[in-house]
Amino acid sequence: MAVERVVIIPRNGYVNRLQALVSAQILAEELDASLGVAWIPQPAAPAVVSDVLENSVWDPNVIDASELLPDGITPDTVPIGVTQAPGRVLMLAGGINGEQVLMPQLREQIKQDSNVIVIVAGGKFWLQGDKELSPTQAANFRTLRRNKYAHLHLNDSIETAAQQFITGLPENYLGLHLRYSDRNPQAPLKRTIKQAVAEHREMSGNAIFLCGDDPRRLDDWRDHLARRGWDVRMNATSLGNTSSRRPASALVDWRILASSSRVIFFAESSFGEEAAVASGHFDESVGLRPSQVRASAMRAAMLITYPARHWG
Repeated sequence: MAVERVVIIPRNGYVNRLQALVSAQILAEELDASLGVAWIPQPAAPAVVSDVLENSVWDPNVIDASELLPDGITPDTVPIGVTQAPGRVLMLAGGINGEQVLMPQLREQIKQDSNVIVIVAGGKFWLQGDKELSPTQAANFRTLRRNKYAHLHLNDSIETAAQQFITGLPENYLGLHLRYSDRNPQAPLKRTIKQAVAEHREMSGNAIFLCGDDPRRLDDWRDHLARRGWDVRMNATSLGNTSSRRPASALVDWRILASSSRVIFFAESSFGEEAAVASGHFDESVGLRPSQVRASAMRAAMLITYPARHWG
């Protein structure tokens, strides 16, 4: 029998949840199944679902995860891997390795007698892809996600605030997202960021939208860019809100980034990567790789100060 329903239990930060959600949308369409969304707030994304997704559009899809999970199983205790559960329910959780590595196994499992697939995910996955997507598969999957992001229907206050800000921007502008906080050890060197920005100036005009999760660093970068003649634009209502610990209003910045001509972002940050995907200019955008020198220096500093921090 065919799968009738795909249920996504999105986890982690807001954009982690969005990429899991659109992945589940794509999966449901491929299987000609309905989509259920079991949204559970977490410290990384404390907002309720109606603060993130437009209720008038998404309410029919919102369900309680306990309706489908077997007795004694919670979203936090779904086994890693693909697990057949009673009631013709197939459960999937990727854990630290992500969900994509499980897709070949899922393709085989759904040939069995499964009625519902329940996926616990904070990342992206594509049923048609290999354990590791080939370049062609990755490009095709980005196109699918871009189309879903364009019609995602975030909460109306998010969409309206973003559109009002975008209306005041030039047609072409550069988006720069600086993700420090939990991604600080994976941040690139300052000179790498400066070089990337300089290289994209001619193609993107003189305007740059600057956002991130560290107000002090944003101030420093705003001053640096302004001294070099950039027309720096920042969304004052959400400054510092792109941290995964912040309210759903961080997604206003995400929508603005996604309307830029190209995005410069930290390669380890899903916030910037998925904005580049949503923009339709992923190939022109730049994901800056982490600096191993910087990461090593930070680790060394932590080791040096550890006894004082630990025993103080």
